[in-house]
Amino acid sequence: MSALPNPDENQALELHRNLPALFGCTLSMANTLRCVLYHGCFLNELIERVRSGDDKALFAAVRIDKTVIGCPSVIKRTSRAAIMNDEEFFNNLRNALEGKKTKLEQENFQMMRLAIEILHESGAARLNDKQLWQLFVEELDLYSRNSSPKALRKFVDTYMKKNATT
Repeated sequence: MSALPNPDENQALELHRNLPALFGCTLSMANTLRCVLYHGCFLNELIERVRSGDDKALFAAVRIDKTVIGCPSVIKRTSRAAIMNDEEFFNNLRNALEGKKTKLEQENFQMMRLAIEILHESGAARLNDKQLWQLFVEELDLYSRNSSPKALRKFVDTYMKKNATT
């Protein structure tokens, strides 16, 4: 594999002009993947839930990508909270802006959420308890063998339910 030739001055200027858009797309893709890993759904699905009045989705989206503050549905909800002097909303919003994602950052659960999203996107039928155990415990080694199949089912159902409601 040979190296690409250095760009000439015009090509370099064109590349330089496109860097912000390229950086924005890359950042957007990274945040979308983080959303799938942390919440088991895409970032736009959280924003869709915000449109239907789900404040938890709003705070989750803000934790992933602070720029969602500029989305029309978030602006609308924030404006309503300001008019209503909703201190609880603004406390939660501040916590989301400053908040940590430690529970959501557990790597095994991130990989499980990704696998669940892949199953959902591919239209896979609902897995039974035995199939879940085989996939997440035996094959992928993402879930503790010391846990119960019932706890695994609850975890998976939580994220499948989120996907079904979007």
